[in-house]
Amino acid sequence: MRTIQKPNVAAVFGVLLVTTFVVRADNTTLQQKLESEYARTSINAEGGVVTQGVTLSLKKDGLTAGATSTCASDYSMGGKFALTGLSKATCNHVSKSVGLACKFIPGGCPILNSDPTQATRRFVRGEKFYVTEIQVADGIAFSLISDAVDNVTYKAEIRFKTQDPAQVDRMMAEVFGVTRPDNQQQSGQQVAPPAPMQAPAPSQSAAFQPPPPPDAVPAASVTVSLGQSIDQVVGLLGQPGQILDAGSKKIYLFSNLKVTFVDGRVTDAQ
Repeated sequence: MRTIQKPNVAAVFGVLLVTTFVVRADNTTLQQKLESEYARTSINAEGGVVTQGVTLSLKKDGLTAGATSTCASDYSMGGKFALTGLSKATCNHVSKSVGLACKFIPGGCPILNSDPTQATRRFVRGEKFYVTEIQVADGIAFSLISDAVDNVTYKAEIRFKTQDPAQVDRMMAEVFGVTRPDNQQQSGQQVAPPAPMQAPAPSQSAAFQPPPPPDAVPAASVTVSLGQSIDQVVGLLGQPGQILDAGSKKIYLFSNLKVTFVDGRVTDAQ
C-alpha cells in the first residue's frame, strides 16, 4: 500500500512567514523612498496646512475629487482617470442643468451639497493638489487634497497598479508637474514677506538731543566786543534766556554766555 506523505505544516508556515516579512520590509522601504521624493503636506483637524509638502500641478483633465468623501481613481501609463470601487457610485456629478440652477439660489444648493454622492468636482489641468498620504500594498496610492475652490477643499486618491518606483515616477510625471518645497519660491508659490526689521533702541549715550531754538546761536561762533549795543549783541546771539535789569545796568544771560551792559553798551562778556 502506497503511503501518502503529509506536508510539513510547520515548514510551509515558516516559508509564508518569511515571505510576508520580506514583502512588508520591501513595502516599507518603497514607501519611505516615495515619501522622501514626494514630501507630504500635513493638515490639522481644522483643515489648515501645518507642513507644506510637494505641490502637484495637474497635467490631465478629468481627475474627480470629493468635498465630503474621497474619490479614488485608477490610472495606468498613457491612460485616463477611472473611478474605482465605491467611488463609481459615491462620486457621480451633479448634472449640468441642476448645477446651473444652483447658481441662482442664494447659498447654492445646501441639500445637494450635503449629499456625499453630489459633492464632487472634476478638476482640469493646471489646478493644484498636495500629497497627504502614500500607501504601498498591491499597488501604490497617493491621497491628495486640492487647493481651496470657493473655500472648499476636495479629496482624491490616485492609484497605480505597480510597485516599480521608476514606473511610478513616469506616471506621476505624466499626470502632474511636481514642485518640491525647496524650489516653490522660484516656481511662483506665494512666500510670506519677511518681517520688517526694527531699529535698535538708542543707548543712553546716544539719546536724542532736541535742536536749539531758531534764534539761539552758539556763542563760540560769534565774538562779542566791548562797547557793542544791546541790539548788536541780540543780532549776534539772539534773544537771551534771561535778563537781569538793574536800571542803567543790565545783564543778558544766554545759554553759555553772560553779557553785562551799562547804559546800553557792553562792559563785560564771560
